Parts: sequence; structure tokens; C-alpha cells
Amino acid sequence: MEYDYGLMIAPLVTAIVGAMTIIILGKQIRFSTRKHQVEGLLEAFKILDNEDHRKYRKVVFSTYFIFHNFGNVNVFRHPDYRGAVGNVMADFDIIGKLVDSGNIDRNQLLEEYGSLVYRCWKCLKPHVDEERLDRGFPAFMVWFEWLADQGYTYWKEERQPKRYNLDDTALFHPDNRSMKIYLREIPRKEEQT
Repeated sequence: MEYDYGLMIAPLVTAIVGAMTIIILGKQIRFSTRKHQVEGLLEAFKILDNEDHRKYRKVVFSTYFIFHNFGNVNVFRHPDYRGAVGNVMADFDIIGKLVDSGNIDRNQLLEEYGSLVYRCWKCLKPHVDEERLDRGFPAFMVWFEWLADQGYTYWKEERQPKRYNLDDTALFHPDNRSMKIYLREIPRKEEQT
């Protein structure tokens, strides 16, 4: 019995070409996904590093000091502050959703802004909780909260080489560095029952 090697070579070559095509397509997809994540990360950095957004965060921190001193959550709704408060919440909520969906690289965003997101969340949580009650919508700003939790976890448990508990850090008043509040003084969600 003689074998026709020509009949064996054609399926073998087809299998090799098919396998190589799958490998190349897989690499192209990973490259494309990574490129998309980097582009998303750069856009997030543009938003968060924007001078207006910096001013908004400064207003949020100043407003939190007012709230901390007087205990009136309505200060976040004051006409002088509500625009900045709303912008910070909306930006972090959208960025949180984009990180969760894989459009922005999680670890790189959290390395640069995880602690800041957490600080903003700790300051705005009383306002968000009040808004959730008023609206009857517990999902209000859920991605902002999720991103803040991711930031806390990243800095406390995942960051290499050195890890930090963000609750052990201080929030300084933007206009007076002698005024500070340790984030530990601001209760975390699970501490409030």
C-alpha cells in the first residue's frame, strides 16, 4: 500500500495556517484592547488633570470641611457648591463604569487617581446617601462608589511595592493646610449601620 503524501500535506498545511491565523488574530485583539484601554486612560487623565476639574475637587474638599463642622448635608446643594460637587460625582461615576467595562486600565488609573477618588468619595458619601434617599434610587452614583472601593482596595491590598491604608491619611483644607481631617474620622460604609 502506497501513501499519497500530497493528500496528507494539504490538510497539514491548512491546519498550520489556521493555527497561525488564530494566534495572530488573538495577538491583534489583545493589542487592540490594550490600545483602547490606553486611549481611555489618557482621556480620563485629561479630564481629571484639567484645571476646571481641579477647581471642582477643591470646592468639594472645602465644602466637606463646612459639612464636617456644621453637620448639615444641604451644604453640598448650596448654589455656590452644587455645580462643582455634581461635576466631580459625574466624572468619577462615568470613569468608574469605564474602568469596570475594561475601557480604561484599572491598575494604572488607580495608581494615579485611586487615592483621590477615595478621598472625594469619603467627602461626598453623606451627600450621595441623602440623594439616594431623596430620589428613591439606591443605584445613584454606584460606579463612583465602586471606583472608590477599588481605589481603597488597590492602595491597601494590591499596590506593590508599598501598600497604604488610605484611612490613615489626612485631608487638608485646600485654603488652609493647618486644618486637616484624617480620613479615618470619616466613617466607611460598613462602619455605618
